[in-house]
Amino acid sequence: MSICLFFACKTPTKIIVAQNIAVKNNNISIDSNSFYFLKPFSDSLNSVLNVKLAFTDSNLNTVRQGKINQRIQIEKNANLGRILSDYLLKEGSLYTFNTMGFPCHFALINHGGIRSSIPKGDVTNKSMYEIMPFENEMVILELSGRQMDSLLSYLSTKNIAAISGLELQVTGNTYTKATIAGLPFDSRRSYWIVANDFIQKGGDFFNMLKYPKQIIRTDIKLRTIFYDGFKSEFIENKKINPRLTPRIIYND
Repeated sequence: MSICLFFACKTPTKIIVAQNIAVKNNNISIDSNSFYFLKPFSDSLNSVLNVKLAFTDSNLNTVRQGKINQRIQIEKNANLGRILSDYLLKEGSLYTFNTMGFPCHFALINHGGIRSSIPKGDVTNKSMYEIMPFENEMVILELSGRQMDSLLSYLSTKNIAAISGLELQVTGNTYTKATIAGLPFDSRRSYWIVANDFIQKGGDFFNMLKYPKQIIRTDIKLRTIFYDGFKSEFIENKKINPRLTPRIIYND
């Protein structure tokens, strides 16, 4: 038995050096045993992922935050975000109407949370996992007028989110007019908004959402909301409205 007195016992440090090894042989043959073993699982998964939900005759684009001189074009291109925020507002309003008797005022979704665009053609189950690979959930927040002003100011300075039920007029880095659910913004009242749990916790620096007056955690996945949204819109209209009109108007 060894005893350590006055000295710390140390285990020798093992240094591991990482190294990238390029594989130059592109003619590696497929292991037929593994291929035929996995094929039934692959075929079963693809049969589910390739189920058609809708059809779009326009490209539905996601965007990323850019420089201030790019913001008009970024907002113009962000039609997928407008579609998804519409679906979010519809689901959030249905939830609050059924539980509290009134709809939500507006919804927003951060551009960074939409991970892929949807090209012209079929919209499938696979599309839902490509645009939303995360397990984000819908949350409903009551914000004070002061918190709302902070949120509107943040939306005005960053190409950070798509919105529904809200229209902003922006000059420089300041919003000059905000219309919410068809009415001018009133800083004396509170508003109910729909968002996801990532930005509610301060993700993408939405710090004003961390401590709302009230919060409802619905446990409803965004992916489920988008699935239902595309499917129901296509059944009702036989097409997906590409939402080409910007909702944040920059007066540059």
